[in-house]
Amino acid sequence: MGALEVSSALNIFNNRKADFVASIEIYPCGTKTRTHPPFNGIRWSFIFAEDVENLGLGDAMRQLIFPEFIDGDGNTIADKVSLIGKLNAKMHVVAISDGAPAVKVGTQFYCAEGARIMAKGTVTSLII
Repeated sequence: MGALEVSSALNIFNNRKADFVASIEIYPCGTKTRTHPPFNGIRWSFIFAEDVENLGLGDAMRQLIFPEFIDGDGNTIADKVSLIGKLNAKMHVVAISDGAPAVKVGTQFYCAEGARIMAKGTVTSLII
């Protein structure tokens, strides 16, 4: 994937240090998810898995994130590449709710668009 150019649409990541890295499984397209696979540069709601299990999706606290999906060499995947399956991503936090718990290695989470869960993930490392 390194041969593909990363477009200006991914300028949101330029010179911005990520907050943490995660392994994310993007669910296949279907009736309960989106009709087309996402691309790099998507903004998702980050929801702690524990909150969904305890409170339900509607009442769970949400954070805004930009996942910067990367290939096996750590390079940003071009924004024209459809993303599906298990991928690694540098996670850029956009907004945090007051009272949100701290993210730590092993934290499990969901990525949502509105009332639909699009992916699940686990924090693999923190960027300090």
